[in-house]
Parts: sequence; C-alpha cells; structure tokens
Amino acid sequence: MRAAVIADPRTDTSRGTHPDTGPVFMRASSGERGDRTGSAGENCLLLRAISKTYGGEHALHPTDLEVKNGEFLTILGPSGSGKTTILRLVGGFARASSGRIVLDGEDITELPSSKRPCNTVFQDYALFPHKTAADNVGYGLMVRGIPAQKTAAKVSEALRFVGLEGMARKYPSQLSGGQQQRVALARSLICAPRVLLLDEPLSALDADMRRQMQHFLKRIQKEIRTTFIFVTHDQEEAITLSDRIAVMNQGRLEQLGTPSEIYYRPATHFVATFLGDNNIMEATVLTNGALSLPVGPVERPVFHGQGAQAFWAAIRPERISLPKEPVSGSINIPAKVVDVAFSGALTTLRISPIDTPDHTFMVKLTSCRGTEEFTTGSSVLAAFDPADLSFFPRKPS
Repeated sequence: MRAAVIADPRTDTSRGTHPDTGPVFMRASSGERGDRTGSAGENCLLLRAISKTYGGEHALHPTDLEVKNGEFLTILGPSGSGKTTILRLVGGFARASSGRIVLDGEDITELPSSKRPCNTVFQDYALFPHKTAADNVGYGLMVRGIPAQKTAAKVSEALRFVGLEGMARKYPSQLSGGQQQRVALARSLICAPRVLLLDEPLSALDADMRRQMQHFLKRIQKEIRTTFIFVTHDQEEAITLSDRIAVMNQGRLEQLGTPSEIYYRPATHFVATFLGDNNIMEATVLTNGALSLPVGPVERPVFHGQGAQAFWAAIRPERISLPKEPVSGSINIPAKVVDVAFSGALTTLRISPIDTPDHTFMVKLTSCRGTEEFTTGSSVLAAFDPADLSFFPRKPS
C-alpha cells in the first residue's frame, strides 16, 4: 500500500535548515537544533558519480550534481530521463549502484530514508485517507514523540501557513486536489526538513489550479528558505519556479543552469529542442574561423571548444523581428510568409528566406495592431542580432 512507504515524515529532522527563521511551526527548540544549517549560496547536497542500474540497464548514468543551500532546483526531462531516479536516490527510496551522496559534508549514501533529513511530497500526495487533515499534517511529529499539545499548536500554525486553517477536521476525500496538495506540503514541512523533494506534485491539477499552486510553492519556498528539489516534465513550470534547472535525457545530465541560461544558451541539441520553440540551423567553420550559416557568415563564438568543426546554431522565435527597413548590425533576411497563426497574445509566423527557400523560420510577435497585415505569401524582412544566436557542437552522424 502506497501510504506504508511514507518514511519521510518519520525522518530525524533535528538538523533543520533554519531553526530561528521562517514560520513558527518549523522552528526547532534549543535541544533539537543542529549546527550545519549552511549559508545561502553554499552547496548543501552533492551527488558524485551517482548512478543506478536495473538489470544491467542504466536508469541513471554516473552523474555529478551540486545543489545550493536554499535554492529551488528543478530536474526537468521527458519520461525515462532519470529525473525521478535522482529524487529516489536522494530520498533513500532507491539504493545507488555507484557513487556518493553527500549532505552538509556527511556521506548519506547508505543511510536509510527514515534517517535522512529529507521529506517528500509525492505525485499522488500519499495522504492517509482515514486521517483528518490535521492528523495527516501532525503524523511526523506524532511518530517522533512530540507532546500532543505542542503538536496541535504546530499543526494549527502549519495549516494557517498553507491557507487551510478551516480544514483541520476534513478528510482527504472532502478536499479538492489543490487542498490535498497543501496538506501534503504542510506535512512535509512541519518536521523542518533539510531538503524537500517534490515528485511532480502538480501534475494531477487542472491548468488554472496548477498555475495558482506554482506561485504558491515559489512563495512558500522563498519564505522558509528550505532547499527544494522539484521534478517535472513541464518546461513552462520549470522556468516559472526554478532558481536553476537540471535538464535530463536518457539517464544523463544534459545541462545545468538558470532558466535564462537554459532557454537562451542551450548547450546541446536536445536542450534546444526540448525547452520551447527554436529555429535551428547547421553551422560549419570557414577557413577564416567564422561560421557559415544558411543566412550568411557569423563570427565564431569564443566560448566554444577549438576542436569542433561543425555546430548547430539556434535562435528563439521571439528574438526575430520583422522591421520595415534593414537593421544595422543585424542579420537581415528577405523572406516570404508561409503561414500565420493567431493564438491570442502571440501571433506565430513561418517564413522562408528568399535565398534559401528550403529553410523555414518561426517568428513570434506580440499580437497587436499591425500584425494582421502579415498574410500567407506576403514579402517581409526578418532581422535578428547575431549575439542572440546560441551555438553548440554538432556530433558526427
């Protein structure tokens, strides 16, 4: 039964992250405080060559990952990419095949889940159906032997903190999906975990509630300053919530960076195509060291390795404009409109350059007066700043 594996509320979380800050219900008493709280920006969790195999197949290839103290790190990737495997390894729900997991300088690789200062919010919330919201939230404190009066006070404060002060006596079946998610969050936070693990907790919610809960989660994380590791396959969700994003693919870490870095400076073809729309072109090195693109030569960026002779070049659709006249310092491309799609706030065009009609570019414009003039077959001038191009090596086929 799923509820039976909720080991994380029983975690010995005496090493709470911020014993003297944040909500009252998360503050430890003087006898419970640890001395390894960490400072903002320092690494609190290190994965060193951590891997996981099942029957000889790699669910996670040897991976290094550093998680900073107090950050909201999202692990993003498609199904089977290894993101949930990382979460299970950190939480102690799976045993690593190789490598080490270090938390606040302590090797916890072999530590059972019940002894790790990590709590988990599961995808299906894993609430006890026969317990009230208050009893679910207070379960971890009850298991730790905290006196009933003190537990009741902390539970009451925790429910107020997540906006459920009037729901203490409700059972899970009497709560909406968003309310159940808040109960699960309060239950995981009440024992002051060092790291909170969130396994796609918003996937069961409708679009409107999901957006509300995204803002709620980010606000909560900023207020309590606990390290969050969040798993999702939703790119927009990752960009909205994260301080940094770790993009996974086929059991490997493709790129780690801020949402802006991941979006505008993808390091691999997979990242460029997985995260939002992108215009991707082949680029080859000329004898003078510049790069040849279908739209003309550009200077080779200095931040790439000297060995590669073939690259991909990518430009986001919103970085392309359609000016009336050529723009100085920009790459200017005479083109024909192939298709126009109005989608409310944005109008998306597909254009084909006059000189290279086999290539098409996607252009996204803010819908406003004037965009209706673009019709299929009309002539346009497209322009973009070469600095907005991102480059990454093209692997031999």
